[in-house]
Amino acid sequence: MTKTKITVAAIIVFLILCVGVKYTSTKLMEKKAASMIRLPQVDVGNAFDTETSNTIDAPGRVLATSTVDVIARIQGYVLKQHFKDGDFVKKGQLLYTLDDDSPRIALQKAQADLENAKAVQFKAQKDYERAVELVKSDYVSKSSYDQALAARNSANASVKACIAAVNDAKRLLSYTKVHAPITGKISMTAITVGNYLSSTNMVLTKLVAVDPIFVTYSLDSRIYAQLKNDEIMPNKNQTKDIKVEITLPDGTLYNKTGKADFVDNTISESTGAITLRATFPNPDGTLIPGDFVNVKVYSNKTITALAVPQAAVLQDSEGRYVYIVDEKDTVTKKYITVSGQKDNNWIVSSGITKDDKIVMSGIALLRDGIKVQVRNSDDKEAEAPQNTAKETKE
Repeated sequence: MTKTKITVAAIIVFLILCVGVKYTSTKLMEKKAASMIRLPQVDVGNAFDTETSNTIDAPGRVLATSTVDVIARIQGYVLKQHFKDGDFVKKGQLLYTLDDDSPRIALQKAQADLENAKAVQFKAQKDYERAVELVKSDYVSKSSYDQALAARNSANASVKACIAAVNDAKRLLSYTKVHAPITGKISMTAITVGNYLSSTNMVLTKLVAVDPIFVTYSLDSRIYAQLKNDEIMPNKNQTKDIKVEITLPDGTLYNKTGKADFVDNTISESTGAITLRATFPNPDGTLIPGDFVNVKVYSNKTITALAVPQAAVLQDSEGRYVYIVDEKDTVTKKYITVSGQKDNNWIVSSGITKDDKIVMSGIALLRDGIKVQVRNSDDKEAEAPQNTAKETKE
């Protein structure tokens, strides 16, 4: 009986110990789980070096490569318009037909005067040739010979004057056909069919060349002085085109790149800035002269810069910032200055170093000064599905 009691007592003690161990283990696990729940879990990483180039950001304005006022050069009625307002026209294309009665009559008169002058010239030439022979034999006086020579020379001059008059009449007649002086987009007509052109300098319409097209932008003289040796300013010694991009007013990036090709020769006295220009292809007419765009110019000089993934960067009213984790797993907000972007990374010019531990994920619930749990590779393996299944089985 005593042995049985001892055995029962041992079993009871063993069961109590098992329950206690299990309770303690459960409490530890609950405490660990509660700690993990309370502390946000984050992944950290470091900024890294990347090859990039300096850029210039500036407001820009679209300008036509050429703007021409189409002007009437003779008086007369407008008989026909050969284009629709807003059309793209090619150089030499017929735009207007004007009344040609007056210049045609003037041409006919000039041609008739030329024929008369040629007849007088013929007679004067024959008289001169006879006088040359007769004066040799003293059949005519020297003065008669001189008169024949003068008449011949006068007739020749009259013919030349009449030829010039004919050419001038043809020129005026040609002005009754108004052609496009350049290739480009035409504006609305200022003078419609049926109107009389009373002046020889009336503007009929305006024509602008839009493909290619210019985009001008300005730089402060101080910035220009800092960057002019950075292979970002066009010059005659450059071996590679300087790449330029523009963002349209709606925020979209224009799908064609341009090249910087001009720097002005003076700095504005009123603004202290210098004007630069880039040329862009514009086959679809997307860029319209007079529009405002944002310009980004890329230097041809490659540099090594610090970069951080854009997903790790937040922004508030004071600027862009990242969260840094210190040795005590406390996060601190650090503002950074970015100078551009490459792929999905920000190029950082100041604010962080490569030694800083930057929160890369789990940043949504963070705030300055709180503690976090930094997940390491072991934590991630513990969370893997296959490990979870293994632990469940055990």
